[in-house]
Amino acid sequence: NKIWLTKSASGLGGGHIHYLDQQANLTGYYFQRFIRGASGSGLFLANGKQAQLISINKQNCTASKQSPFLLSSVETPWSISDRHIHQLEQIIIKLTPATGLVGLNSLDFIISEQNELLVLEINPRPSSSAELIDLNSPLFQHHVDACRGILPNEPIIRSASKTSLRYLYANADWIIPADIIWPSECHDLPAMNTLIKKQEPICTSIVQASSGQDVNYLHQDIENRVANQLQKLEK
Repeated sequence: NKIWLTKSASGLGGGHIHYLDQQANLTGYYFQRFIRGASGSGLFLANGKQAQLISINKQNCTASKQSPFLLSSVETPWSISDRHIHQLEQIIIKLTPATGLVGLNSLDFIISEQNELLVLEINPRPSSSAELIDLNSPLFQHHVDACRGILPNEPIIRSASKTSLRYLYANADWIIPADIIWPSECHDLPAMNTLIKKQEPICTSIVQASSGQDVNYLHQDIENRVANQLQKLEK
């Protein structure tokens, strides 16, 4: 039997994705077949006729009963096979003139347990993976240029280091204090006195390291520093 998922047409971050419940109100939702495998995304520039792949990114999810597909982190580069890279490039090259996509876009895909690369959907906008591109690259200018029909003459240089964006989710209900000192790696910061409910995102953290193990260590240290401050300042 095929397993089906429901996804909100306006959702993002994976929190809106659930296994199909035929008793639920499905207005505003669409359906997608569940495929077991590793999920990723391809960030690319398009000018309506041509496309250029910028990065291939690994998407990691954290599963809970309430949110079985909640996005926890995105990391780049993700090393996939040459065959899959070629497939990904051919897909965006064919999709761009067929859809008229321009600017920065992202394509979500899954590499199944049968080692097939399967397209899930196109996000016709800059995605969170754009934040992982080297800051020395004028990415927003490339986005504007691509909207005007101009792609970079040279491929955008991809970093050899691991760069990762992680969502920091609240382990309890918190009100953001005015005197919290955010680590410099934190972004998308909430305003003071904002109520963050349990399992909602507090902020994001972006780190770069030479290995996945080091990336995890840095993220965990940041999470601990934020959590410790929230606990102390609330008392």
